[in-house]
Amino acid sequence: MTGQKAGSSVLAYMNWYRGGKNEKTYGIEGAKIYPISGEPFIGTIVVVDGKISAVGENIQIPEGAERLDGTGKFLMPGFIDAHTHIGLY
Repeated sequence: MTGQKAGSSVLAYMNWYRGGKNEKTYGIEGAKIYPISGEPFIGTIVVVDGKISAVGENIQIPEGAERLDGTGKFLMPGFIDAHTHIGLY
């Protein structure tokens, strides 16, 4: 799973959280990640320019990237909620 690229509803949330600006690089670390295939794990997701670039247990967050603490949070890269209202108003 290390380094696997994936789309995610977390990306939509993070884009909303950033006010529509997605030119930054940030990593969400320590979250429980539920991948589309495979077992859940505690790991890191790296987002570069608004796109998820890496998902895994031993992912390095690039130097200079914003670090977000995901401890106690759940992330589902690749999961798209077809009934979301985020960004549709």
